[in-house]
Amino acid sequence: MQMERCAPRARGPAADEPARSARGLPDADLVAAARAGDAGASAELFARHHRAVLAYAYGLVHDEHTAQDLTSEAFARTLAALRSGGGPVTGLRPYLYAVVRNAAVDWARKARRTVVTDKVGTWADESPGADAASAGGIADAAERVTVVRAFRSLPHRWQVVLWHTVIEDEGVREVAGTLGLKPGAVTQLSFRAREGLRRAYRAASAPDDPSAPSA
Repeated sequence: MQMERCAPRARGPAADEPARSARGLPDADLVAAARAGDAGASAELFARHHRAVLAYAYGLVHDEHTAQDLTSEAFARTLAALRSGGGPVTGLRPYLYAVVRNAAVDWARKARRTVVTDKVGTWADESPGADAASAGGIADAAERVTVVRAFRSLPHRWQVVLWHTVIEDEGVREVAGTLGLKPGAVTQLSFRAREGLRRAYRAASAPDDPSAPSA
């Protein structure tokens, strides 16, 4: 699969202008523009997230060529979803990571690629209803389930800012540019999101606990 499929490049100075103007836009605006068929927005999303998605893919498969193919596949599927009216509204990078993982599992099951990590092999071997404990100890599985439940209970904006600041370990200014916020607003939002996650985790660990996150 060719990279050009994911990030079509326009030719000529006039055609390059939309791509230049897209560089300062937050992800949500670029996603909306890409959904409307804006090639410049699609190219900017590719340029902005390609490196991180490729690194994530390589971490799954430990093979450069397979990682590149997974990255291309993830962008192709995501852009196709956007153009058909689906796909993410915000939180593009987590969405791309999920597509990479799903593609890796699909390829492993169909033996289209040699996927060399135990993690992907385990995902591929599990049926949709498999016990989560099969991926590790019962205690570890329960812990993961609790964390995921707590995270998913948070408002979407909190999930997005936590993903970028905690999982991606991005700086405040970088996150501000991605989300279209001022750095001070990102700091406040991140603080509220972390506190919300703590409360949500306690609530998920002890269902009788009346505390719950609120935006």
